[in-house]
Amino acid sequence: MAAPVEFQDARPRRDAAFWAILGVGLAVGLASVAKPVHIDDTLYLAIARRIVAHPLDPYGGTINWQHVPEPTYNVSISPPLLSYYFALALAVAGENIPLLHALMIPWVLLACWAIDRLGRRWADAGTTTALLVMLGPGVVVGLNLMLDVPLLACLCAGVECLMRGVERRSARWYLAAGVVGAVGVGIKFAGLALVPVFVAAAVGRRRWGPLLAAIGPLAALVAWQAASRALYGASQVHAGLSFLGQFRATFGRQTAERTLTLLSLLAWTFPFWVLAPSALGRRGRIGAALATVLALAAAATLLGEDPWRRRPGVSAAFLLGVGFGAFGCTAAAFAKGSGGAERTGDPRPLLWAWILGIAAIVIPFAPFVAVRSGLPIQPPLALLILRHRATSRRARVVAIGLSAALGVLLAAADVRWAACYPAAAQRIRDRYGAAGRPILFSGHWGWQYYAERAGFRPWDARWRDAPTGAIVVVPVQADRQWMHPDVLRRLRLLERIAIPPHPLGVTTWDRPAGLRFYGGDFGELPWGLASGPDEVVFVCEVGPPAPGAGFTATAGTR
Repeated sequence: MAAPVEFQDARPRRDAAFWAILGVGLAVGLASVAKPVHIDDTLYLAIARRIVAHPLDPYGGTINWQHVPEPTYNVSISPPLLSYYFALALAVAGENIPLLHALMIPWVLLACWAIDRLGRRWADAGTTTALLVMLGPGVVVGLNLMLDVPLLACLCAGVECLMRGVERRSARWYLAAGVVGAVGVGIKFAGLALVPVFVAAAVGRRRWGPLLAAIGPLAALVAWQAASRALYGASQVHAGLSFLGQFRATFGRQTAERTLTLLSLLAWTFPFWVLAPSALGRRGRIGAALATVLALAAAATLLGEDPWRRRPGVSAAFLLGVGFGAFGCTAAAFAKGSGGAERTGDPRPLLWAWILGIAAIVIPFAPFVAVRSGLPIQPPLALLILRHRATSRRARVVAIGLSAALGVLLAAADVRWAACYPAAAQRIRDRYGAAGRPILFSGHWGWQYYAERAGFRPWDARWRDAPTGAIVVVPVQADRQWMHPDVLRRLRLLERIAIPPHPLGVTTWDRPAGLRFYGGDFGELPWGLASGPDEVVFVCEVGPPAPGAGFTATAGTR
């Protein structure tokens, strides 16, 4: 007699494809081990150092992250669980950056395991789904020491544990889903997207277990808000959402722009739309075409004429991305097929609860929309399309190939950009540090980490003066502090350090060109061809007060 279906589904085989997926995840993690500190890594490491010294007061220190020194609690908008994870390594082995990168590998492997299992369960496409997501730029470029891949791992593992609880009627797996969900919320508030998924499972499967699992992420939210209020006088959710005041007057427009931006970002970093044509019938193609036209019309209207005059190529590519993204998302809505659903029930309510849960958090509440914003919805989007058995093998190979090619190309460009900062800091210290003059620097992210390690002092945007003879270092691409014109007039250029672009000219960050992988505005792209060097670092000396122009404001201001 054949084993019960639920037993077969709950005990999947670990075949060669499964181990190959884990091998790919290991390779992705190992490839990032040598990457320098980059972007927001600096913030999370500063919090980790604070935790080592004051374990019960993670945000009690100060950091110059937004123009002026301020309490870290005013800067960070996410819970500190990942920094606690890093703090364990700091306490044992010191600040070893390769080791910290190696500690991100378990999160990558957890994501590989969960995506593969969900893909097998719901689309008979575990390998395709895992490769499409894990080889793409969202993971390969964005891994760093940041929150987003651990969040992805928690979301996917939480859903997988939930389904095992449903299939086995197992309280232990429900408990595991709740614990993983709580960890996800402890890393980033977007982990709350598991709550609607759990509720949808409870309603669709008529089980109480998923509702009990939902207690985990909700309890983590309540616990951290109570702790943050007790420690810092306000819950982190309230403090982190203070920026929403600026959107109050234009909330509808901002929501529309962020939604369209997310569509474009998905299209240019996650080629799921390649799978769409073969997954749609005649009605689906008509619906997808109409949705694409409407999205393009809305984007073109909101974009206006000015971006076309300043950056016609970027504007055209942005609209193209909106069209591809809208087509792919509509295909996910219209695609029909069983692909495993006959064994475990229709997964579409759960997958859409996952997508809409993330969108409901990211679009209105995040400070900006970036590639990382769309990373958590990549697996459910792919699964909705791959469930259609008519999805061609050629389309799958092309989608995986594009995703991997983008991941490798953009990762190489991003590492090149990140590596310029430790080299620049070392060069400036060796050349100017021996004279004993103070060295001040403007700029944040990875540059800030290496500049501070070199003994430089961060610039305070409130300063209107600087000591004569001091060295002031100003990068162009790194997000940096404002400088008062009185100071700029006294700066005399000593050296210009230019870092040439990637040999293929590709970049993940060129603010003047409208290319910003880690966070941009409506009408911008996550990557493209650089308009100049990867970075230009100006080394200046503060001269005596004098009338007239000194260091140009375009180089010295944000």
